[in-house]
Amino acid sequence: MNGKIEDIPGTPLKVVIKNNSFFTFYIEKNKDIYNLYTPLGFYLIKKERKTFKEKGKEDSDGKIISPMSGKIVKVFKKEGDYVNENESLCVIEAMKMQNEIKAKINGKIIKAEAKENKTVKRGEILYIIKGDEK
Repeated sequence: MNGKIEDIPGTPLKVVIKNNSFFTFYIEKNKDIYNLYTPLGFYLIKKERKTFKEKGKEDSDGKIISPMSGKIVKVFKKEGDYVNENESLCVIEAMKMQNEIKAKINGKIIKAEAKENKTVKRGEILYIIKGDEK
């Protein structure tokens, strides 16, 4: 069940379920899972974790970082290429799943660390894009 929980120690939990907001005390917490008794019934809710970066998202410097550890199995763009927003840059395989990394801005690739068959770690820089130079 999707829900939002605001966890403030020593206070009831603010819970939003199906666009209804209310306070309740949790019955049990196991890691990131809350067993809640609410006016809407009993729910198991997983608390969202803040991740390092969203999949293939660039930071303010135009860096595209690897969202996971894995192996680069396909490279579509190299240094010096121009890219458009949402254009595929490369594919990373992790746990037999292929994850396509896309550009989030228009611009020129000024640095490309992505190479086929290269093993990358989560958080590793794959590309640096200098925006709007097409």
